[in-house]
Amino acid sequence: LYQHATRELKSYISTGRKIIRSIEAETLAEQPPLFKEYLDARPDVKLVMDNQFRNGKTNARLQSKEGWYTWRTQLVEGLKVGIEGIKKGVEADLTLLAEQQQSLGSVVPGLFEEHRSLQDELESAQQTLTELESVDTAILDQSRRDLQAADEELASKLARLETLRQQMSEKEDALVSAEELKTEMH
Repeated sequence: LYQHATRELKSYISTGRKIIRSIEAETLAEQPPLFKEYLDARPDVKLVMDNQFRNGKTNARLQSKEGWYTWRTQLVEGLKVGIEGIKKGVEADLTLLAEQQQSLGSVVPGLFEEHRSLQDELESAQQTLTELESVDTAILDQSRRDLQAADEELASKLARLETLRQQMSEKEDALVSAEELKTEMH
């Protein structure tokens, strides 16, 4: 709004200067009859004319001030209306913010607690990660190989145990069959 006002004022000043230049050019090209009358007038008439010129100059200055104050009043009124609109908007925003603050008042403490809990969990996970990264990989690889060898040995022993169980089951069956055969023979 201020920029608009300055542009308008510059425009008025520019227009006024153009008008004054054109009046000066016309006056130089063709002298008005008033100047001739003033030069030919008696001293008492010149005194009256000087007073009239002063009054005309004062009147022109006052009319110019009237135009300026009218323009300024319109500008101030426009600013006032704009500022009142902004004030209403700010008041509406304050009401909305108060409502949102009230609704967030019950949720935010819980979120802070959850944030602290997650922060603690993150620190614990980072500590665990640091511990895991600090483990010597050579020892870890050797332990893996040892574990794999133990698993293979366990698997072979379980297979051997299963084979022995099958053999034992076969022998028990053979014993039961022999026992039955013996019983039948007696």
